[in-house]
Amino acid sequence: MTSKVLSLYNNPFYVCERNGIGGGYLDSLKITYNYPMLALEGKNHEAGVFSHVTVKERACTWAREMLTTVGFGWTIYDKDLIDEFPTFSRKDNKGVHIVYQAIPPAHDDHIMAWIWACYLLHPDTVENYFVCCKTFTSALDKVYPLLLEPLNEYISKDVQKVIDDPMYKNFMEFKEEV
Repeated sequence: MTSKVLSLYNNPFYVCERNGIGGGYLDSLKITYNYPMLALEGKNHEAGVFSHVTVKERACTWAREMLTTVGFGWTIYDKDLIDEFPTFSRKDNKGVHIVYQAIPPAHDDHIMAWIWACYLLHPDTVENYFVCCKTFTSALDKVYPLLLEPLNEYISKDVQKVIDDPMYKNFMEFKEEV
């Protein structure tokens, strides 16, 4: 069913947690349905993101930065996602590690799906999936991707053209600083 819905949206990149039943679900999308646009993560290049403390903290921090940076122009239309924002919090787990989750009994399924989608745009992962065609510079002189094209739609000469673009070079220099 998921592969049919995704095909209606021109086969976008799909990312979700690999933990628990997510691994079997993603393997099914990859093997049984041959879905071509799964986000790969980890040393074995398996589909999905292993959501552990470090990765989740990095993804949540990045999503917050994107949401609060003037220039991204976010407009969120999903009422369920909007309703989850007030109950989603950062909690220090007695100095052991930081936990991001909804305050019980609330849920965070929508917000975590949005966060994993934002995570594809993190400077450490964006170049695995997209070619950055246009950037913008925030008021704090940080360079962010603004216009992206899926990497698999480019041929070698197009990639070289983008790599030579000064805006792309600025973005890559920012990535090195981060």
